[in-house]
Amino acid sequence: MLFRSGEMASDFERQRADLEERLGAIVRAPGDVSSLARTSLDGAVASLKLNEDGAPVDPPSADDKTLLEHALCRVMFSLIEDASASSTAFMSHVASGAKKAAHAPSKGAHAPSMPRLLDLALEMSETGIVEAACVFNALEQLVETCTIADCTDVFTWVESKRSRLRSESLWRRGKLVMLRTCNELQRRLSKTADTVLRGRVLLLLSSLYPLSERSALNLGGNYNVGNTVELDTRHFNADTPKESDKKGSSDGTEDGV
Repeated sequence: MLFRSGEMASDFERQRADLEERLGAIVRAPGDVSSLARTSLDGAVASLKLNEDGAPVDPPSADDKTLLEHALCRVMFSLIEDASASSTAFMSHVASGAKKAAHAPSKGAHAPSMPRLLDLALEMSETGIVEAACVFNALEQLVETCTIADCTDVFTWVESKRSRLRSESLWRRGKLVMLRTCNELQRRLSKTADTVLRGRVLLLLSSLYPLSERSALNLGGNYNVGNTVELDTRHFNADTPKESDKKGSSDGTEDGV
């Protein structure tokens, strides 16, 4: 039994390592992410066979989807570790990554790019290679890990992919994850120093969620009773004309007419 358990773990690790290599190659290689994913992921796991459009011929098994998502997360965190070790922003685009690679040819022609990994997660979620919420889970983990400065670049990517993220197939499974991600980020942001990013987050939420969204409604009828304002009634009474003055003024107007 111990031998079989160890054998299964070893097989899982080999499959995961192979998937990490495939996904890492897609992130590092130049070219269209969709085309690279269609070529590299076809047959990557036993139940994954892709058609010409890059969609699975048959839905992959739940275990294979979990394995793919696990490998994708490991590639993402390896990019974060590399960026932290070199003290660079990990949300650099391919063009800037290529410029950096020119000074370090030993690392390859193209540096890893976090936006390309997010593009890959979005592509895999759209085609059904992984669960629809995979790209939202990746965004949540990314926002939890990165600095406020990097969060700004993450939201730049989200804003550019807003129409695709709002598609019915993805949004139905990921809207709660996205709401949780934005709320957690709002708690981290300063109300004075990070006003621009706070505004962008609020604008993003208002564009993604309808006015009828339950999370935006006060269904319980709870009000902030602690926020009270005391009025100075003395000035109010002094500025208000008396009833007799109103009546006299009214009578004078009528007599003049």
